[in-house]
Amino acid sequence: MLALLVSSCVDNNDSGAVDRWIVGILPDQDKAEIFRIYRPLMDYLSNETGVQYEIRVPDSYQELLDWFGNKQINLALFGGVTFVKAHRQYNAVPITKRDVDGNYSHYVLARSDIIAGNLAGIKGLKFAFGSPLSTSGHIMPRFYFQQSGVDPETYFSEILYSGAHDKTALLIQDGTVDAGAANTGVVRKMYDNGELDPNKVRILWQSLPYQDYVFATQEDVSEAARDNLLNAFLKLNQGDASHRIILERLGANYYLPSLVEEFEQINSVVFKGDRE
Repeated sequence: MLALLVSSCVDNNDSGAVDRWIVGILPDQDKAEIFRIYRPLMDYLSNETGVQYEIRVPDSYQELLDWFGNKQINLALFGGVTFVKAHRQYNAVPITKRDVDGNYSHYVLARSDIIAGNLAGIKGLKFAFGSPLSTSGHIMPRFYFQQSGVDPETYFSEILYSGAHDKTALLIQDGTVDAGAANTGVVRKMYDNGELDPNKVRILWQSLPYQDYVFATQEDVSEAARDNLLNAFLKLNQGDASHRIILERLGANYYLPSLVEEFEQINSVVFKGDRE
């Protein structure tokens, strides 16, 4: 049934015209929170473009890639790693990103009762990454560990994969693990809303910035449909009170066009420098 529904989203007889966007959102935090954040955006896009939108949140990062590969969705919010994989495997086309997405980073967090001034202080302890396919929750933290001469498998006594940034932070807070890596934006929001207690979880280290999230379409979506979508994103601005509410939920000031070339660093980390 879902395959039939999505096949009608891209009309190949009309050069890739879209009469319905089915949007897969990266499951980087609690699903209820994802719907809270993105529903206002989808309502705005529907009104602005005249096209209906449906949000779908998979159970894992890999499932989002599978949905895209099977054309069960025609628009996806990917992280950097899932995007470079979707681009290489399925020719995903980047459309737009938030102003902050070219300047993303991650924290290494630790339990506040652990006396540690740097990474050496958490050697031999339990550590959590997010999803194995998470840019800021696994791939880039592992890259920076390796740059520092740290092999996580031998450096830590145990490694867990939580599946999402908020889950990693909460595993540290409840003492399941001693430390972990998580997206700075998610962590800051958790501190701000009281979900994360600084007396229980503290920031040990912050990475240098890199490229992360991006909205991308299937390659057979028409240029006209992409332009219609991009223009709606570009119209969002802080000067409009209704837009400001949407942007604040998204953690953005505005949106920008996105290019494949912006993901060269992530691509080289994921594919060990192989050329596409």
